[in-house]
Amino acid sequence: ALVSSTTPVTSNGGGGTVFYVTKSGHKFTTNRVERWEGGTPDVVGCVRAGMAFMVKRMAGVTEEKEVSRNAWVTSWLKTNAPNVVILDNHDTSLPIVPFLIRFQERFLHYNFVCSLLNDLFGVQTRGGCMCAGGWSQRILGLTDSAGLPNSENVKLESALVDRCEVLRPGYTRFSLPTSVTRREAEYALQAVKFVSEWGWLFMLEYAVEERTGVWRHKKRLGKPLGKERLWLHDLKLDAASDESNKRKHSVDLDVYNKAFDEALPNAHKEKERILGDNSLISRVLSRSPYTLPEEWEELRWFSNPSEAAAWIEGGAGLESQTFEKYALKGPVVPPVALGKGVGEGSSLVTPIPSTPLPPRTASLFHFRAAEGHEGEATLSEISEGLESGEIDESCMLYIDGGWVNVMEVVNQEEEVKKEEVMDSRTQNHIVEEEEKKKEDNGLDDILPVPPPSTKPKKTPPLPKKLMKKIGEAIMQWSMISPGDRLLLGLSGGKDSLTLLHALLAVQKKAPIKFEVACCTIDPGTDSFDPSPLIPYVESLGVKYFYVRESIVEKAATSGPNGGPVTSLCSYCARMKRGLLYSTAQTNGYNKLVLAQHLDDCAESFFMSAMKNGFLRTMKANYKVGDGEGGDLSVIRPLVYVRENVLRDYALKANLPVINENCPACFEEPKERARVKKLLSKEENLSPILFDSIKRALIPLMDKDVGDRCREFGDEVVERGRREGEMRKGKHGGGVKSCSNDKKNQVTPPPTSSSPVALQDFTVEELERELERRKKAKLSRPTGPICTIDGTCE
Repeated sequence: ALVSSTTPVTSNGGGGTVFYVTKSGHKFTTNRVERWEGGTPDVVGCVRAGMAFMVKRMAGVTEEKEVSRNAWVTSWLKTNAPNVVILDNHDTSLPIVPFLIRFQERFLHYNFVCSLLNDLFGVQTRGGCMCAGGWSQRILGLTDSAGLPNSENVKLESALVDRCEVLRPGYTRFSLPTSVTRREAEYALQAVKFVSEWGWLFMLEYAVEERTGVWRHKKRLGKPLGKERLWLHDLKLDAASDESNKRKHSVDLDVYNKAFDEALPNAHKEKERILGDNSLISRVLSRSPYTLPEEWEELRWFSNPSEAAAWIEGGAGLESQTFEKYALKGPVVPPVALGKGVGEGSSLVTPIPSTPLPPRTASLFHFRAAEGHEGEATLSEISEGLESGEIDESCMLYIDGGWVNVMEVVNQEEEVKKEEVMDSRTQNHIVEEEEKKKEDNGLDDILPVPPPSTKPKKTPPLPKKLMKKIGEAIMQWSMISPGDRLLLGLSGGKDSLTLLHALLAVQKKAPIKFEVACCTIDPGTDSFDPSPLIPYVESLGVKYFYVRESIVEKAATSGPNGGPVTSLCSYCARMKRGLLYSTAQTNGYNKLVLAQHLDDCAESFFMSAMKNGFLRTMKANYKVGDGEGGDLSVIRPLVYVRENVLRDYALKANLPVINENCPACFEEPKERARVKKLLSKEENLSPILFDSIKRALIPLMDKDVGDRCREFGDEVVERGRREGEMRKGKHGGGVKSCSNDKKNQVTPPPTSSSPVALQDFTVEELERELERRKKAKLSRPTGPICTIDGTCE
């Protein structure tokens, strides 16, 4: 009865299956298993819910008692904790309180509040709660008068798609049911009050990971939760273990009450310690202010540690204050904070429209596929769904008030991209084909571009975090020495362009002198035209080599029997690397600089380990040629830098990134993209994942360690093979171990008086004899020596 009456089967996704929800639509998670699992009847969950209600009734909990408890809780908070903004409260509400805590013009992040309540007081709360979708956005002030997402809400969704999870709007929620004693409830309320008054101060000792939105104390950034944490499965409810459970999970009331009595004074002691720690405040102030990328900073609705330190430095934070007088900044402006009722003007419960609404932005499309699969996604995400089979060609998109087949939109978008490529090639600065070619080095065309006289293009300063990582790599791997001539492989991507600016910045500040030049390889395909880089590099005053080589054309005749190559991507990569080597050596550059970053190294490591069985990754600094051309070194200054740091700077500086649209590259198996997605999921669970990977990869970045690991692995396998063959020979015939005992001697094959021929012996016997003779050269024999015919002396 419970299943049929309360949880009817629905065709839409359930909780945990959507990434972001608004009144006008929702975006599914990318994990298809999780998404479709949410749409199935949750039988086990329904049974659990029924049991919970049954236990509740047996405990004597009534709705009247819960409503009374809720009224007391909300009244207490409003009277004693004015910085707490209770987001929703009705006379008939259960004692489940969603709230935010104000500090100056913003709020404390809900994940920080949850962490602080747990760390200081052991009070468990929940943060986020955006699965409630439209209701949560209404109480946070993220909707217009009609209940639809406002413009800032749309921007927030875009930021979340770009992995800035810290911006996800939400709140803290805690519950105090009637099963909680009065003293326990008062303790929890006192904890919330303390955090509302002094929680901002403790931000100085916490750090936030913007990709996950997780706040951790500085002493536990890289530590697990510990073995002391107990889970629900630790509790055994069977009768046989009842006594052991009582001993294991029983609570000493004296210790329990003492913990209550000491928690709040201890919290005040910690507060005084931080206020008196001038070095901590100075360190926070000396660091670069915590800011999000420029395009997202306006969406920041929470306070950061720098603002807390500045508040103390100004002398205003020494006394407990209320912040109701401050006008709120950011997209989160709850109606109750403005003195309005949450449901004022319209009902909280809004009906779901029977037909999808038009897309909120030009980049998002409402789609409807088979089996009730619908939602909102970008065109690139829809294209990926077509390729993976997640949606089929019958999918429809809602555009300009009507439904259009997805294939029409995708085909039209491809035509637009082709026209844009052709237009850009026409407008780009094209190097004249009549320029003199250099034929002495065997290249089709090398065009050295002289340094221009124009002023360098102004770009924003490079982030300190980026320059620090590059500096560490250069120092630890001895990448640059006085008098070095560096040639940067400039592909036109975000990584190489950012590295160019970083090298120029290092060149200006470094105490040693070195030269920087660039080289770009044009493979001669319409899908990739790097010629717009020429005027840009000219504006920087950097010597530039633009190499034209008909790689794609040559690939058609460079394969087996004069046919096409088996892998155009592999052939193109080898040719480009060879051209870079030749350009560097021909023009007197002793170091080639490549722009692979930490993400590339991590992906290469896992691909090598999972596919080839080798512990190997990209090297930080190595010689090319092993004697032949050994005067050329290859260095990678970005091996400690994350890809997102490079991407953020490229966007901020508006660098002229050249997008490569080679169809052959897109048709290749996307193994690297799959590994990237795998690591991204793991990073959501462990924000320090790439710090750990970096420590593990540092030894493998050495030019010799990887080869040694491989040789040792081969040696171990060979040793096991030899041991197996020796044991087989001992029990099954062949060359025996040396002994004067005739029972252990090898019986030679039937022979005449003529010498024994090699063909009379098996391959295994000959290999063992060769191995024995090799060992005999390395150590002086101390026992009898056996010949190949089995006699010993």
